[in-house]
Amino acid sequence: MRYGNARELALGLEAVLPDGQVLNLMRRLRKDNTGYALRQLLIGSEGTLGLITTAIIQLQPAPRSRETALCALADPQAVLNLFAAFRKQDPAAIQAFEYMSGTSMALVNSLIEGASLPLEAPAPAYALVELGSPRADDSLRTLMEDVLGQALEDGLVTDAVLAESEGQRQALWMIREEHAEAQKRAGASVKNDVSVPLSAIPEFITKATAACEALIPGIRVAPFGHIGDGNIHFNLVQPEGMDPKPFWRRTMR
Repeated sequence: MRYGNARELALGLEAVLPDGQVLNLMRRLRKDNTGYALRQLLIGSEGTLGLITTAIIQLQPAPRSRETALCALADPQAVLNLFAAFRKQDPAAIQAFEYMSGTSMALVNSLIEGASLPLEAPAPAYALVELGSPRADDSLRTLMEDVLGQALEDGLVTDAVLAESEGQRQALWMIREEHAEAQKRAGASVKNDVSVPLSAIPEFITKATAACEALIPGIRVAPFGHIGDGNIHFNLVQPEGMDPKPFWRRTMR
């Protein structure tokens, strides 16, 4: 959230084109109006237009203060509303804001060693919120507690835990980072990387989940991803106990 994606951070590129020519775009310009934005074409081409061999990446100061929280919520709409609440208070403080479905979280807790849900009870949806600042004395804890306190009072958040140490912060991030591995261990899965407008995230997850469950009863729809830029990993895991081969055949149609 805070620093942007590769498109925004890549200032210059060098790439080898299919005919062997070397394309030198190493200008180091934040704003380059000298011609076509070829580096943007290369970044989005997944190697089909050329192989990037060198890149100039804009760096940012490492955060000196951070506050991280894991929140339980009722549904994706509540997650989006919580994101809006943080943006309303201080959008520049949001370093990361990750959505995790209840199904995907359950797979992590059951299949990843060392993972445990630090909340009183499972929930249909979760948000991992991290605030950051390059200033050591920033009042991020006050901001986090104020927003979450109001969200709990309003019923938007049903439970939340704040990291009290770097170890606890890493444990919360481990839960998020192990989603792909947990789904792999659960059996055959189909991974989709979908981007939609922020306002359409709840409707997309709801309708797509219902459509997949109608096609394959018992399928485990396990979305998670980056609420901040509308990027959802809409992953589908085979029904528990199902032979993976029939599942794969269905997904290839």
